[in-house]
Amino acid sequence: MAISTASVTLIDAIIAELQDHLPDALEAAGLPAVAQWCFGQRRLVPMTRTPQIQVDLSLYRQFGRSGDDMRRENSLVVFALLAASDEEALHRELVGYGDVICAVLEADITPKLHVTSVDTSPAFSPQGSNALFRAVAVEATLPGKLHHAGDV
Repeated sequence: MAISTASVTLIDAIIAELQDHLPDALEAAGLPAVAQWCFGQRRLVPMTRTPQIQVDLSLYRQFGRSGDDMRRENSLVVFALLAASDEEALHRELVGYGDVICAVLEADITPKLHVTSVDTSPAFSPQGSNALFRAVAVEATLPGKLHHAGDV
């Protein structure tokens, strides 16, 4: 049976939107195509599965309770994991991926997200057969919405 909580549904929706819009934007920027899309973070990644896009829930805060209604602010993180044999080329692709992901999150997908930070050296340690792995983490928030206390 599929899991259908609000957070799981949100991550699935963002992955689907990125799959619809990111490939064309990457191609237009001259960047390599995504090899794999992942729900959540992966640590052990074969070089052949990169570039890899990983989407995860970074955190959410709930505040402003008034009766049974409150606002939830969701923060998502999109990791782009790349591997290459040339350090400079890898870093150029990494920075390019960060720029393109930001543009797509803020302009092309539904719902529009607000990018809050981009980190080209996140506290993330991918492992694989090639020592030249790098990740860029793009964190974005989803506008809050009212919901009933106790909803999943």
